[in-house]
Amino acid sequence: MKKLIILLAIILSTFTFAIEKNYKYKKIISMSMASDELLYALVSKDRILALSGNSDKNEMRSALWNKINDFNQVKDNVEQIMALEPDLVIVPNWIKKTVISQLEDAGINIYVYDTPSNFQEEKNLIKELSCLLEVKNIGARIIKDMDTRLLAIQQKIKKSGKPCPRVLEYSHYGSTNGKGSMFDDMLSNIYCKNVANEIGVYRFAKISKELVIDLNPEIILIPIWDSTSAKNCTQFFTFIKNDKSLAEVDAIKNNRIYAIPGKYVYMYSQYIIDGMEEIANTIYNLNPIRDGSS
Repeated sequence: MKKLIILLAIILSTFTFAIEKNYKYKKIISMSMASDELLYALVSKDRILALSGNSDKNEMRSALWNKINDFNQVKDNVEQIMALEPDLVIVPNWIKKTVISQLEDAGINIYVYDTPSNFQEEKNLIKELSCLLEVKNIGARIIKDMDTRLLAIQQKIKKSGKPCPRVLEYSHYGSTNGKGSMFDDMLSNIYCKNVANEIGVYRFAKISKELVIDLNPEIILIPIWDSTSAKNCTQFFTFIKNDKSLAEVDAIKNNRIYAIPGKYVYMYSQYIIDGMEEIANTIYNLNPIRDGSS
């Protein structure tokens, strides 16, 4: 009986191995930071031929900052992509049309995805990719994790009894994210009001100092991009706090200006849930929201 069990186990493992090696796409290239992050979560390393090169080693910018050395980096170098002989290239809809045409002319299979602008669209993209890559169970697990964690955040916010604040994301470039942006949807999901949305700012746009005064946000979030010194952010903090014309803005008066890693503001993968946890914790002081990380 024991020998029979062992034999069945060997047969099963062999069968499983055969299934794993029978994927339609085994040499996949990603051409955006978002698809880098999605691909890394969905498939085994041996199926990833190369990542986009947009993810970098800065932990403030990329969720894969300590993992990208394991892979080739291609950016939008069509010749390099062709030389690697991929069987699938995952391409964002914002990439140059000439790049898409060159890949198609070379006979390379491409999957062009629409960049998501909200939580539901992100889950839809994960579902589509997991079907394409024949890993539906993994995609479903990621989506379930996102839903579970968002519900936990929302319950903690409600339990805290704290009011919904008016928030402005304001980078040292003098820009913000308004209506139709992923960041706007992230704020909405954690019961915050995006003041840029209130005045009709659409997606990513520059705003003047005078407009910041008129908006009078209760909280200002400043994305940090440099994990080593954050010079630009530090200078921007100093500028805002010392600018007398901004002195009456609620966020300045009440010292509610917070720095957050830039990756949590401009994130278009499953890691948007990390961003919502980070922002909610910063704004509502809910720490710890969860143990561990995704």
